[in-house]
Amino acid sequence: MNKQIVFFLAFILSVSIFAQDKFKTHQVKEGETIESIAKYYKVTPYAILKLNPEAKKGVEKNTILIIPSSSTVENDERFQEKVTFVTHKVRKKETLFSIAKRYNVKVDDIKRYNKELYSRQLDKGEKIRIPQVTYVPVKETDSLPDGLVRYIVKPKEGKWRIAYEHGISVPELEKLNPEMGTVLQDGEEIIVPDVHQDSVKTVDDIKYNYYSVQPKEGFYRLKVKFGMERDSIVALNPEAKAGLKAGMILKLPKETYGDYNIQADGKLMPRFTLIDSVNKQLTSKVVVAIPLKLNEVDFNSEAGAEDKLKRDRLLNVSLDFYSGMLVAIDSVKKLGVNSEITLLDTEGTEVGISRLLNSASFKNYDAVIGPFTYRSFNKLSYGLRSENLPVFAPFTSKKVELYQNVFQTLPSDEVLRDQMINFIAQRGQDKHIIVIADSKNTAVRNQLKSKIPSAQIIATESDNYVQMEALEESLSMEKENWVIVESNRIPLLTNITNVLNSLRNEERTIVMFTTHKGDAYEISDDIKNSYLSALKFHYPTVDKPSSLDNNFHKVYEDRFGTYPNRYAIRGFDLMMDVLLRLAYKKDLYQVASEVGETEYLENKFDYKKQYVGGYLNTGAYIVKYDDLEIKEVK
Repeated sequence: MNKQIVFFLAFILSVSIFAQDKFKTHQVKEGETIESIAKYYKVTPYAILKLNPEAKKGVEKNTILIIPSSSTVENDERFQEKVTFVTHKVRKKETLFSIAKRYNVKVDDIKRYNKELYSRQLDKGEKIRIPQVTYVPVKETDSLPDGLVRYIVKPKEGKWRIAYEHGISVPELEKLNPEMGTVLQDGEEIIVPDVHQDSVKTVDDIKYNYYSVQPKEGFYRLKVKFGMERDSIVALNPEAKAGLKAGMILKLPKETYGDYNIQADGKLMPRFTLIDSVNKQLTSKVVVAIPLKLNEVDFNSEAGAEDKLKRDRLLNVSLDFYSGMLVAIDSVKKLGVNSEITLLDTEGTEVGISRLLNSASFKNYDAVIGPFTYRSFNKLSYGLRSENLPVFAPFTSKKVELYQNVFQTLPSDEVLRDQMINFIAQRGQDKHIIVIADSKNTAVRNQLKSKIPSAQIIATESDNYVQMEALEESLSMEKENWVIVESNRIPLLTNITNVLNSLRNEERTIVMFTTHKGDAYEISDDIKNSYLSALKFHYPTVDKPSSLDNNFHKVYEDRFGTYPNRYAIRGFDLMMDVLLRLAYKKDLYQVASEVGETEYLENKFDYKKQYVGGYLNTGAYIVKYDDLEIKEVK
């Protein structure tokens, strides 16, 4: 027995001595990373991760790591760094150091991916990208042929941009990545040609539009579409000299767009007319779930029912919305499109939604429109996730949970703001641009400055006014002045519109802009519409005023004895779009990927699949005040 114990101890000792020769331990210090530790011990990061797999997501202070000696590391061991991002909204009193510590990254890494932070401090409420580094071992079987490399998709990158930057067509990119989905995911790993950094093409969506060549399309067809000769196209796209091929991305002058819509990233998309593409053999089945509150109406009392109509705003909105839908249903019927519409009363409560989910069968339907309020909508869309039934949110854009089956029909404030900023950046290159923002909009001010570096910033006095002298000195006499105002404070907006209006004259042109038109413009008489009109005030919006002379207004007035309001028009536009999409193809998810922007009386619909979740409408308008009217800016 004693001999066995002695032998066991000797074995443990020998293993310990062997381990001491081949391995060490390291206690992680503050600020250290896998790379810095690997560099210190002269080993590869992969060698450390191989012994400490839990460290792939990062290391924290005081973590104990097993470190191989450099002599034990095989020369052919390799790893790949994979960078993904999380979005962090800066809170009060947060610093770069505290944020870096929270996410276990370096301050320099945060600055690297948020370059504006090299020259300024953080602002409360702004959103920054935090890199998250992981390491993926590259196996022998993962080796790629010469000329190909792995590429990590950046946020909001699409196929066409990656294909263009690497000198290939979209079909060629898809051929290299047969498992690639319709929408690329942030952080997704794909294969691309190994292009030298100096040869990577840069997408400049400020100066140019980008067009994807269609199958069998030649230079003559491009001349018909865009009015450009072969030599002009080749001058901008030397690779086209050898001939055009389907999927090739061409760079075109910004003013060249033909009968196409320009996307936010500069990509040209064909204007698609669903009416010309309907399949009359299909019958669409749609549920309209709105708060009629029939359980609260006393149908035995005419006076009581009338009183309910007068007092209940949500009921009135529902009736107006549905009345517009009825006109849309009749309109598509005249086109030969068949539809079956089921009206369900949500009662305006979550309890009412629960009743519908428990009692009504949604199995054979193609889509649901409604409910109105975000709580009711979220409950219904969540309950229908398992059936993969598309659910359209008619009005609210805030607090809607974007599940996989959700279509958010109202563009978000962020979408509107991005489109306005892109508009200013693209069309304001020869303009003198000034930005005035209150303290609540410093993040927007910084976003504008990042996109338009030449923009001049004018400070406010306690968020209440700007100095007239300071503003006058900042204006240009040689260039048109574009003044971007970011605030929803009535005193500040009143002051700025008054000052700008007094400073404009025949020699000095001033145009006013905002990326978000808040309710202050509507509720205050001090912000004069006459001044806004004189300043050609531009802003983004989800809808535009429609002409009273169109056929819809006449049909609606004949049927209901009154002019349609914005809710009736919204109901018409949304129902028309849903029914025409279903008449084109029953799979609304596929339709969203195939069909570009559609437009009706006052609304546009251009659904984009989000990286996580459902579909967001990015169809919006830029409008301006002109002679006391609101007109779309083309």
